[in-house]
Amino acid sequence: MSELRRKVLLLVFLIGLFMVALLGATGVQLKREVSKFQQKLASGESNNSIFYQPDKLVP
Repeated sequence: MSELRRKVLLLVFLIGLFMVALLGATGVQLKREVSKFQQKLASGESNNSIFYQPDKLVP
């Protein structure tokens, strides 16, 4: 019983570690993409922005 419990705990720990690594990697990638988008927005390169509407005058 103790051996089985130890294996299950090890498996749960490894799965948890994998999930944390996966979330960390996607978080870093997302952060990089957001900063790239913000730079594009600041430089005015991005014409597909929801804020870019040249045909409408802003009051």
